[in-house]
Amino acid sequence: MMKNIDADYYGYRDDDDGILIPLEKARSEQLEKEAMEKWLSNKGNDANLGKEEEDIYAVQEEPVSDDETSIDDLSDEAGQPRFIAHVPVPTQQQIEDALIKKKKEELMQLYASSDIIKAVEETKALIG
Repeated sequence: MMKNIDADYYGYRDDDDGILIPLEKARSEQLEKEAMEKWLSNKGNDANLGKEEEDIYAVQEEPVSDDETSIDDLSDEAGQPRFIAHVPVPTQQQIEDALIKKKKEELMQLYASSDIIKAVEETKALIG
């Protein structure tokens, strides 16, 4: 039953005979012409023609406190606006410290016994 199913069955070679492309082109031109006429006829009937649309992406300026900088000050050398984070972002030093701490913990678990780890923790507790 499936031996006669090939690319022709699924319509993959419909364009090879050269009949479909001119028909699609003519229909496409007809639809474009109809759409243009519809747009031109509705152009004068637009009720919102005189109104400006609200910019939903506009950033509203807020008063700047002492610890913040204004948005105008946050541009790089090329004049491109910089990204403003709305959550606390760690500094490069904080990231490096966290990576070093994680690596030390992994190495301690890999090479140190539980007795040594307890002794180190007791020493840290005594030192403060």
